[in-house]
Amino acid sequence: MTEGLPVVVSGPAEAETLRVFRSVAASVAAGRNLPYDRIEELRIAVDEAATMVLRAGGPGTLTMTIEPEDGAGLRVRLEGEGTTGTWPGDLSRSWPWQVISALTSRASAAHADGRPAVSCSMDAVAPGGDPDADA
Repeated sequence: MTEGLPVVVSGPAEAETLRVFRSVAASVAAGRNLPYDRIEELRIAVDEAATMVLRAGGPGTLTMTIEPEDGAGLRVRLEGEGTTGTWPGDLSRSWPWQVISALTSRASAAHADGRPAVSCSMDAVAPGGDPDADA
């Protein structure tokens, strides 16, 4: 299913927006027939990525874009406005980044055009997982 993709959702750069983003990401993943455990992992990764962007960005809008990838996979990008904060000193050692990296297939973080952004990809099968485990 690639109908309706990409999905773009925006909301105020506030913690309450994360609930909507988690639900939308889970709904899109379910529509792509990702296994239940991968949907829950995506929901957690979206929450951590959005929290990172909120902390590094300023007031304004938080935007999530979900695009299809090969097979049943998805790419999620979360982007904020402005830069009133910074990434943790050593991003690769921060707890949110450790969670995102462990749960997703690929992840990246940047300040694109001065805007904090985190992208992650979720394959239908967990890294190192058995593609027939949920069959």
